[in-house]
Amino acid sequence: MGAPYPVLTLYRYFAWADAMRENYEVARARDIPRIEEAKAEGKFYPYHLAMHAEMYMCYWFSTLQIVIEGWPQLKYNDPRLKELLRSPHKRLLQKFRNAIFHPSDWMDTRINELVQKGQESYDWVTAVTDAYRAFFASTRELDEKLGMEGKVD
Repeated sequence: MGAPYPVLTLYRYFAWADAMRENYEVARARDIPRIEEAKAEGKFYPYHLAMHAEMYMCYWFSTLQIVIEGWPQLKYNDPRLKELLRSPHKRLLQKFRNAIFHPSDWMDTRINELVQKGQESYDWVTAVTDAYRAFFASTRELDEKLGMEGKVD
């Protein structure tokens, strides 16, 4: 990372990933009923309307991969993250991120390898995100405190 404050650098990317997760959850909650209603009527819900949840999920997962790649540089020992990052899902997430930002095909196998794991992969990504959220909680508190006090250094 090379920055004088590597924790803050990684925190920025985590904040982006977590914001994408929040946007994903809002978009999914909004779109699922619409998609189900269209299905019930024998129609397709237009992709340009339904793609928001997918887009946010892809950016959440991909940005989380950036955090995972930067994590070893911090040299922290977090038992929960250590265990989670031993998962084979880690490699699948890396391939997924590469496919999102370097696409080769609509049905890219690098995306499908993670997606085919279904709920298992989603639960792993969520657990990793939650573990990073716990790790960065004090950084976020400091960020909010300084922001509220209007201090910028």
